Parts: sequence; structure tokens; C-alpha cells
Amino acid sequence: MYKKLTYRLVLLFLISGLFFIKACSAQSARPTSNEKRAIAKADSISQAMEKNSRDIEKRFELGKTYYDLAITYGKEKYIDKAETHFRKILEVDDNHALAYAYLGSLTTVKGKHAYAPWKKLDHVEKGCDLMDKAVELAPQNVRVRMVRAFNNLELPIFFNRLGYAIEDLAFLRDGRVWPHLNKPLQAEILYSSGFALQQSGNQEKAKEMYKKTLALNVSKENPFKQKAKAKLKNLSQE
Repeated sequence: MYKKLTYRLVLLFLISGLFFIKACSAQSARPTSNEKRAIAKADSISQAMEKNSRDIEKRFELGKTYYDLAITYGKEKYIDKAETHFRKILEVDDNHALAYAYLGSLTTVKGKHAYAPWKKLDHVEKGCDLMDKAVELAPQNVRVRMVRAFNNLELPIFFNRLGYAIEDLAFLRDGRVWPHLNKPLQAEILYSSGFALQQSGNQEKAKEMYKKTLALNVSKENPFKQKAKAKLKNLSQE
């Protein structure tokens, strides 16, 4: 018990410094043109829902719009609105895997905005539990696995979520899924796979993923292609 308590205290200390800077960056920024367009889209969906507030598809679309705003701009008001819509969906359908996945991802993001270190830890743990539930409900759902993969890859290593990211990314590279993904998304998945494997200590497999990213038929300006090139260069110098 003492070891578990000590471990949690160390996590709280690390989290308090790691998330605080990120949480303060985007709150006061003025809306960009893309942000204004997304807000207008959300307003349009909200108006359409006035006729039928129990339309789950429309509510999910609205929640996803606010989710994208929250992830892109990091503003708490978007996090709160997205969370509200996903929770309302789950009140109607408690087996809605995608709602669990996005709600879980949002909950970990809330950890960046919580000032109390124990709140940060609590949000991340609860968010991961929700994403795991989503995968349990729909293990073959590509979007569910994608949400958990990219979210878990962003979490600090001491949360022990790297294995989940590696598992989900392997699922996305599976032959039954891979041909149906567009090339820019494939580039992101291959680069992310390389990064995850490198983090796990599997340098050779990481190099393989980075090389596959470079071989992919996407623009040379693709950001993941550029990142993969830089990673390979660094690995060759070690």
C-alpha cells in the first residue's frame, strides 16, 4: 500500500508540471476563421436539433464538432459542450461505443485544465477507463481504436498506456482495415507506430515503420513524412 501511495504522489508531482503549461496556452486566443466556421456548423446543427432533441446521429455530430474544437483549440468551453452531448447520448444508448471513446479522450484532456494534481490524475484514469470500455464494446470499430491510439500515444509514459496505443495502431495496419484508409491517415498511423515502438525500445521495428512512412505515396511536404525522415536520421546517429 505504501508503494502504491508513493507512486501516485510521484505521478501527481510530474503531472502538475507537465500539464499546467499546456492548459494555459489557448484560453485567451481570439477565434480563427476555421474556428468561426466550426462554431457556425455547431450552431446550424443545434438549430436542426430543435425539432428533435433525441436525434442521436445529430447530437453525435454536434458533440464531435465541439470535440474537434476542443482538441484543436484547447478551450474549456468546447470541452464542456462536447462532454454534455456525449453524456446525453449515453443516457439514451449506454452501448454507444464512439460516444464512450470521444468522452474518454475528452476526459483526459480535462486533466490539462484541472489545477489540482490529483484532479489531473483522476481525469486521465477515468478517461482511459472510458476508452477501454469503448474498445470492449466495439473492438472492430476503426474510429474507436483510432481515438484511443492517438490519445494514449500523447499521454506521458508513466501512465502505462503505450501498450494500448501499439495494439490499436497494429489493428489499424491490419490488412482488413488498411486499404480503406486514405493516404495521409496511413502516413500518420505509420509514423505514430514508429514513434510508439521507439518509445517501447523496439528500435528496429520503429525504423521499419518510419521507412514505410517515407515510402508511402503522399506529398513530400506531409508532416508525418518529414517527422519520419528526422527520426530515421537521429536513429542512424545513435
